[in-house]
Amino acid sequence: MGNGQRILFFIIMLIVVLIVLTDAEIEAANTNVLYAIAEKLFPHPWGYLAVLSTILSTIGTIETQILCFTRSMFSMSRANMLHPRWAKIHPEWQTPWFATVGIWAMGLVLLFMSSYLPTVSKILESSILAIGLQICFYMSLAGLASVWYYRGMLKSDPKGALTHVVWPGLATAFMIFIGVYGALEFDRLTMAVGVGGLALGFLPLALSYLRNRKTAAVVKA
Repeated sequence: MGNGQRILFFIIMLIVVLIVLTDAEIEAANTNVLYAIAEKLFPHPWGYLAVLSTILSTIGTIETQILCFTRSMFSMSRANMLHPRWAKIHPEWQTPWFATVGIWAMGLVLLFMSSYLPTVSKILESSILAIGLQICFYMSLAGLASVWYYRGMLKSDPKGALTHVVWPGLATAFMIFIGVYGALEFDRLTMAVGVGGLALGFLPLALSYLRNRKTAAVVKA
């Protein structure tokens, strides 16, 4: 499913929510708004199909995230940015099994830590805000990389520089502004998750630098 289709389905869902439920019912349903709609549209007990669809959607989302995470670790390991162990392929399943086990372990740790938060809504709020900060960070890095790599176009190809340098530069400035502006409103927990997650990313980068430097020294010797 493409991004356009996802946006279309999301808009349709919002329209259905506003048509079927009143403001008071939406407020009372909180995060269970899908079940509230199903209970109104279908006779009991068919409303529980919404619960089943939510579970299946959650499983699909988890599988997608595992795929993206392990694929990123696999490619970074092959590029010597991470330890080669993360690129190990299972002999039968032909998948990066070591990276898969790694994300399972990290997911269990985060799930255990989130159990100490007071409510599910607090977990969602902190997670969404922290991920938003991290998205601003890596998208601004991508914009800066484009600006730096194609900076020569400012002299050789002014027309191409508009899409390769100027526009990415403006987008980078906007993402930095949004990230900093949002971070100023974060509580301590959200700040720790957002900034702490970014800071942890420098650990494998430093280890990779030291490992490559040691390997280069051995080759020279």
